[in-house]
Amino acid sequence: MNAKIIWIESLSYFNADALVDTAFGLAPSSGVLPKYLFYFCKSFDFTTLDSSTTLPSLTKTNIQQILFPLPPFLEQQRILTKIDTIFAQLDEIVLNLV
Repeated sequence: MNAKIIWIESLSYFNADALVDTAFGLAPSSGVLPKYLFYFCKSFDFTTLDSSTTLPSLTKTNIQQILFPLPPFLEQQRILTKIDTIFAQLDEIVLNLV
């Protein structure tokens, strides 16, 4: 399964013609920060849910079986702040390599 996880800030920027095969979307419920869900999806190995025999496939039933670690709202914010800080440091390191 060659899946891509992308962050779409607004559906008005979404180009459906860019999809090659099948796509699914997740929208967080209240109490879940959208970017926290995004990073969880980036780190989760969705191939473990693939039960197909020929073409890779995910079903709604497969996705509903995922155990999603949900810390309190403030902890989600703290985690996201830390991720942003680390990515900013990495960006700085990359700039200094050139």
